[in-house]
Amino acid sequence: MISEIERRKLYSDISLCPLQCSGIRNDRSSGIIPRSYYWDESSKDVSLLIVSKNPGHSPEWERALYARTAPENLAEVHLQVVRDLFDGALSVPSSYHVNLVRRVAAVLGVAETSTEVFRCAAMTALAKCQSFGSKTARIPSQTYTTCAERYLRREIAHFKPVYLLALGTEVFEFLTSSRIAQLHGLKVGKLWHPSWSNMPGGEATYFAQELPALRHEYIEALRVSGRTAAGAV
Repeated sequence: MISEIERRKLYSDISLCPLQCSGIRNDRSSGIIPRSYYWDESSKDVSLLIVSKNPGHSPEWERALYARTAPENLAEVHLQVVRDLFDGALSVPSSYHVNLVRRVAAVLGVAETSTEVFRCAAMTALAKCQSFGSKTARIPSQTYTTCAERYLRREIAHFKPVYLLALGTEVFEFLTSSRIAQLHGLKVGKLWHPSWSNMPGGEATYFAQELPALRHEYIEALRVSGRTAAGAV
């Protein structure tokens, strides 16, 4: 288990990453920074790591906030932004955060609140920077690989999850590719992206059939590891 100081050092390194990888934007002076990570400070045992593709294009107010933030405080400021989004203190024109909490809560077997979900889960992105063009454009595999080897590997080593939950097919395929699977050595489940609700059979079928299967995988990963977590019964 890592200390909060070590954790903040890791995410400060991420927010200050100097790389300019293909297919993404990283421009600190304009407030476009590596981001899309979150954990709850009260969590002492993260067993599930949620991995999204990459952050969406940040709104003007968020870019302005990061542009005027001292470099050493970027990670802390971003954490507060995400905390406010999950808590409902900030609103966005999508159901992404609400859907993510509901679906991950079903996998964990906990109440549908961000507080309960992030007692034993943390969130990150495969590529930490927003897309250069359209959010839906595929990011070059080398960019994913660079970010995974530079940061995701450190995140996994720090949190020590037993299960990775990929948001969408693109992330799932990358995390289960032979080279990257060897890097993390963990079971990977695939969650429908939280911005998508038009899955086959609708959400009722998804919650009745697919999410229980993911929960079974998560519980089995806990059993094999000898660990327990909230809702793991």
